[in-house]
Amino acid sequence: MAPRRRLAPLGLSFCLALSPLAACKKQEGADTGQAAATGQANAPVEAIPDEGPLPELRTGPSQVEEHPAVEVQLSHRYAARGAERADYFEFEMTGPDIGASSRRVHIVGHPEIMAVAYPDGGNWTVTMRRDGTLGVPDSLSGVVYGVQGYGHERKAHGWHFKLATGGGGAEDAELPERFAQHFPFSAGSGSFEFGWARQHPWASFASARLASRGASEAEITAMLETGRSFGRGGTDLSRLMDTTTAALSLQEALQHERGLRMRRGAPERTIDIGELQGPPLKQHPFEAMRAALPDPKAGVAEPMAALVPADFWYLRFSDIRLLLRTLDEADAWLTPVIQILQENSENQELTRRYQAQLGVRRSDLARAFGNTVVARIALVGSDPYLREGSDLTLIFEAKEMGVLRTELERQLESWKAEVPGVEASSFRVREHEVAVFRDPTGAVRRHQVEVGSHFIVSNSRGAITRVLDAIDAKTPRLGDEPDLAFMLARDPVESDALAFMSDAFIAAVISPQQKLLEARRQLAYADLLVPGYAALLHGWLEGSAPESVEAMIAAGYLRQDELSHAGGEAISFAPGQAARSSWGSVGALTPLIDLEPATKVSEAEKLAYEDFARGYQQNWTTFIDPVAVRLDLASEGESTRASVSVRVLPLIANSEYSDIREVVGEQRVEVPEVRDGLQVVWAVGKDTRLRRELNQLAKSFSGDGKIGIDWLGDWVAIGALDRKAILEVAWYELETVQRPAAEAKDEDEDVRMARRIGALPIFAIADTSNPAGVAATLAGLKALVNSAAPGMLAWGEDSRHREVPIVRIAASATATDPEVKALADAISLYYANAGGKLIFALREDVMHTLIDRALD
Repeated sequence: MAPRRRLAPLGLSFCLALSPLAACKKQEGADTGQAAATGQANAPVEAIPDEGPLPELRTGPSQVEEHPAVEVQLSHRYAARGAERADYFEFEMTGPDIGASSRRVHIVGHPEIMAVAYPDGGNWTVTMRRDGTLGVPDSLSGVVYGVQGYGHERKAHGWHFKLATGGGGAEDAELPERFAQHFPFSAGSGSFEFGWARQHPWASFASARLASRGASEAEITAMLETGRSFGRGGTDLSRLMDTTTAALSLQEALQHERGLRMRRGAPERTIDIGELQGPPLKQHPFEAMRAALPDPKAGVAEPMAALVPADFWYLRFSDIRLLLRTLDEADAWLTPVIQILQENSENQELTRRYQAQLGVRRSDLARAFGNTVVARIALVGSDPYLREGSDLTLIFEAKEMGVLRTELERQLESWKAEVPGVEASSFRVREHEVAVFRDPTGAVRRHQVEVGSHFIVSNSRGAITRVLDAIDAKTPRLGDEPDLAFMLARDPVESDALAFMSDAFIAAVISPQQKLLEARRQLAYADLLVPGYAALLHGWLEGSAPESVEAMIAAGYLRQDELSHAGGEAISFAPGQAARSSWGSVGALTPLIDLEPATKVSEAEKLAYEDFARGYQQNWTTFIDPVAVRLDLASEGESTRASVSVRVLPLIANSEYSDIREVVGEQRVEVPEVRDGLQVVWAVGKDTRLRRELNQLAKSFSGDGKIGIDWLGDWVAIGALDRKAILEVAWYELETVQRPAAEAKDEDEDVRMARRIGALPIFAIADTSNPAGVAATLAGLKALVNSAAPGMLAWGEDSRHREVPIVRIAASATATDPEVKALADAISLYYANAGGKLIFALREDVMHTLIDRALD
């Protein structure tokens, strides 16, 4: 299959060559511009040299500088004998600079003592807590561990101490509160520890629960307001209805409330849900739009879409091996990136969760099936909440049904051997007999049915019932939807994979029914987390796991009423197991489609949904629109090239879409191919206001009108060739999670960073329409810089490649300013004008590759 190019929708296209899929040795350039358009053979191009293996995190034990033990005395003590029975004691450490970026306290021989250390002026304060039934030892010894500095100067220290606890120390009733305040940081969840702006929900729960033990209602209310000022509040229902809300931040706020023992009461739901009106959005006239296309009948049919409800998302692969490969790449690359962006260290184990629920194993599918057994496979679902718990249905189009059935039965048996208590049952949907295999915990919940040449496997009774309704034409089908027909005719190509979210799916996601159920489920999830968090807190403070729920309640870590939801649904919990209820479990909530539909809502829920609907209407234009994503693979020698095409119709008001449209105008471009790295291309409209304003600003800035962008052509691009230098710079910033780098200490930190940035294979390219204008602008810029900062920059021709002059701009080696002079060899900017394109890069070898592509 040959790679293809498409017109960029709205002039914006992300052209990806996914090197993880490629597993290539060395790539030899790319098709661009005229050569691709005319079918001419590409001339050989100079590839960037192989730079060796990718960098790895520096691991291993850190060398700790041990400091001699110092004698310390108790400064404060307190025996708590109210809601909790515990002894608190505190001391200060003085001496050299011991303010560290992270800290841990180790009490020798007493794992049951929990200690926290925190800066207090020029000293450190260490506060400790021990079970009050154990008494206080006469003496203690320990170590405060901390890390000072940053980068290669970061060093671990251990400050030893000896503490006599038998006497002394002022009585201080605020010790429990101080311990609770600093506990999250000791637990490794605070912003001080990792430089992050938020804590983990567990730390919010733990600190709030500790602070609220024995506190009055007024004090707890004050704590709640304080938490809100730090971003741990504001859990109003409208926030719970944000489809793309940050789950970690939301649960942090909810757990702060749960830790303070504040629970919403059972809501009075008396309003009919039919009174709630969703955003008044209309559909495009897709049939008329399709009729206006050059060939309205163009496009490749999606036969599996006839098996899917119109309001489900849809992901079809023409080869099951491509699906499995895509999932592998998502696990390796997409999941870690999402976790980093969400500042979330949790591993939801989504792959294992859904494999167990469906009773399949990905590795076995890869080994057993190919295109001789399965013709196509589709994944479908009714909501976007895969992280929390969603319905997922696999539809196999079988070529060899007997082989397919046998292998899926074998995989189910392997899960039965791993998950105890899986039992079989069945139910009917008209003439279809649906077999169900489920264990009491819901870890396995496989529903399966055969319909003609299709074998359907789902983790949801509601979902498989809806799929059968679509097959029997009892509900609108995706294959009959006009938006899908338009998208297929708009891009009349057959892709290896197609993902589609229809108007009907988006309308369902923002409907009162789904929004209210998801908000209620988020609150239920917060309730389900509490018993486990309370057990974890018991372990942190007591040094052992709780023996029973009754022991947790007796010790004050959990309340009896926290074993049920606000609506009265019981929560079952035992230490060492996940809490469960009719809403599901901590590991996997019940899919929305399997919950009882909402029929009545409370006044608070009604107001919250109306607030959501107003915000949605303000941010979107009149229409809701479908989204289509295509994936194609092409073999190129020993490597494989992945091409991803995204077509998104919605124009979101007051957002980046408006900014893009202002830049693009009506301009459309054919996007250059990419074979390594990432490239982002913007069309630049000829008559857009932004172009005129930028041109006028540049001319007025220069003062003589020589600098402008009259020469700019149809598009601009930025990107990076896929090289390990990008990872090396990223690794440089990950100093808090790896051993310090062995850097040369005689070189300035700014110079080291400049060298790293200068090694990046990043580039920028601008299409040009007037070479003389480009030359005049660059000459004007050079004159302007030299007049403003004489002698600071070296600016001139450095070399030639294929007779194209390459100009280098860098700090002057003869500059009088030593800081500027030090950067002379650290970082440079190169540019060249080749093939009607103005090219910028930080590396000369990157310039050679880009010049080759421009000329060829």
